[in-house]
Amino acid sequence: MWKKISSLFSKKTKLERLQKEQASLLKKAYLTSTNNRKISDNYVKKANLLAEEIDIIIHNNNNQ
Repeated sequence: MWKKISSLFSKKTKLERLQKEQASLLKKAYLTSTNNRKISDNYVKKANLLAEEIDIIIHNNNNQ
């Protein structure tokens, strides 16, 4: 129980926030793909940009 409570107050790293946002965008892209392909493609494009940022952060962390 303490673990759940402490997770509410802990700050997420930039990497965790970007990964969560990317997952959200990909989910939105999947859900809208049957209705409006153009909007779905925009979500995928934004998710790919976030993936590039995530790769840069991971690469920088590995080099340190």
